[in-house]
Amino acid sequence: MNTDKIQEAVDECTRIFNPSFRVPFPTKNIIGKDENLLISFSEYNDDISGFITYDESEQKFKMFINTNKSQKRINFTIAHELGHYFLHKEIIRNNLDFVEKEETLDSGNILYRKDIAEPMTPEMQRYEREANQFAARLLMPEKYVRKAWQVLEDVSMCALIFDVSQIAMTIRLNELGILNDEH
Repeated sequence: MNTDKIQEAVDECTRIFNPSFRVPFPTKNIIGKDENLLISFSEYNDDISGFITYDESEQKFKMFINTNKSQKRINFTIAHELGHYFLHKEIIRNNLDFVEKEETLDSGNILYRKDIAEPMTPEMQRYEREANQFAARLLMPEKYVRKAWQVLEDVSMCALIFDVSQIAMTIRLNELGILNDEH
């Protein structure tokens, strides 16, 4: 999927869940705003940040978020799972559950499927990269990141403004060509 398609999905998600373009993205605003998406916050195993699945009997998507994580991790996980929801509905509907591990959300590394222990296919890796790109664009919109950087020129301060980790902010700044290998 090309970046234009990912951005179109981010724009659609923003219209639904953040129409006033608040920064940081109001992750709590997603609850109850889409009748086809149920969100559950609970404690899970430490290596799981969250997952999304499709409940055939209720004909609804269900997102599960691990509350044992920091708020920054929770924010990114919600945005990442929204990425799967907006980009990969048919894949999820076909009984493929995405389970996100702690160390992979910010890095774009391979995640794993809930129903198998073997490594993911290149196609599955692509879905995870797309969900990470979606999350970064949703939480750190280019226009606002550029404005923040012009004023602050500090990764940690920008991360605070967008309520994301410094790692996520560094990756986004690099993607936008702002850091230019300064760090």
